Amino acid sequence: MSGCFQTAGPELFELHASTLAAARERATHVGIAADRIDDLIRDIRAAKNGGFHWVSTPFYLDLTLHKPTAA
Repeated sequence: MSGCFQTAGPELFELHASTLAAARERATHVGIAADRIDDLIRDIRAAKNGGFHWVSTPFYLDLTLHKPTAA
């Protein structure tokens, strides 16, 4: 395995929060508690006004994929 770690300015905080908000329905469908997602979105949005100067790239977002069963 290989990888890298990058950071970006706080202008990306809203992008990360919006990404999580867009995935919320699917995440709850596979069993992730909605309040956990909502709390994380709120924390990310609050961070942009909380003196934070950088954020990691969206690599931290794990994917949960659901493939429909064959009909």
